[in-house]
Amino acid sequence: MTNSSFRARAVVPLVYDAAMLEAGVKSYVNWLPERQPMLLITGGTGSGKTYFILLLIGKLATYIPDAEIFLCDFKNIDFRKFADCSRHWAYEACDEGLNAFYESFQARLHGKDTTTNRKFLIFDEWAAFVLSHDKKVSEEVKRRLSTLLLMGRGAQHHLIIGLQRADAQLFPMGGRDQFGAILALGNLSKEQKLMLFPDCRDDMTATNGRGEGYLSFDGEPLKRVRVPTVTNVESLNAAIRDGLTR
Repeated sequence: MTNSSFRARAVVPLVYDAAMLEAGVKSYVNWLPERQPMLLITGGTGSGKTYFILLLIGKLATYIPDAEIFLCDFKNIDFRKFADCSRHWAYEACDEGLNAFYESFQARLHGKDTTTNRKFLIFDEWAAFVLSHDKKVSEEVKRRLSTLLLMGRGAQHHLIIGLQRADAQLFPMGGRDQFGAILALGNLSKEQKLMLFPDCRDDMTATNGRGEGYLSFDGEPLKRVRVPTVTNVESLNAAIRDGLTR
């Protein structure tokens, strides 16, 4: 069957349930892109955000074998080892990466591309990227992102956005509300808790270390989580490289 509605459900083991881990049980919290197609990742310096994104790329490549992964690495530091991969764009070239993903989405929307595999755009340091442009260009890139957030699901185009602060002005037309999955690593300010988890902010009392935080899925209780530790870096790097070139 080629229709996307009949595709096997993608299940990505995302992070550990911290409560279960403290009880001595390694229990994964799974992400289902079909159910929550857009993922927002926030975390300041030292929170483990970059480490998690690397792990996530490897997981997407492993658990969704036909996934195409686009990586926009605006800071051009943490993902530089993958600069030779065909779907890696760094710093100023991130405009090309966003456009390539947007054009892929448009091709499916207008029936020019009849494939049904899932495509993921991972954009790290989105806020810095937006602020690097003049106002006119900035508004255009935000408009494209908002269109993808609002309509990408039907075309199997998924957005994963990483940034330190998820301010609403970075996502016009209510775009921030389209993230059905939100992972916040480290310790959020009261303002950020109110912004991202208004109904759960009073429950977020733990002091988080590196790789620890909270995960929210639409319609599900907030979970405190921990990012797994990579034991085989070479295997992870190979999976990332495969995901960015297949």
